[in-house]
Amino acid sequence: MNHVKWAFVILTVILAVSIFSEYAVRSECNELTCMLYDLKDASEIDDKKKALEICIMVNDKWNSVEKLISYTVPFDKICQAQQSICRLQPLLESDSEEFEAEVMTAAVICSNIY
Repeated sequence: MNHVKWAFVILTVILAVSIFSEYAVRSECNELTCMLYDLKDASEIDDKKKALEICIMVNDKWNSVEKLISYTVPFDKICQAQQSICRLQPLLESDSEEFEAEVMTAAVICSNIY
């Protein structure tokens, strides 16, 4: 009977960790997606200074979230998001026409990552 109790405790801990990690990933990805939409809005009104600040914040946020996400999200989704987010600042600084499309691509990938 003692083994059954321990098995139940272990199962409960695993379930709690799984639920918490899914909530944490979803929360972080939603915050990152909101930041990307703010970046798109700043870009549309040609506020390059604000867009650059948000772009740096997005990169910092991604760097802090990437390790948490890597525990629960498949590697190919992480690579897609990372490639898209890493391209944002160079595209913004070069005034590329691809910038807004890349922002939207990153936002879609981040919103579908969990």
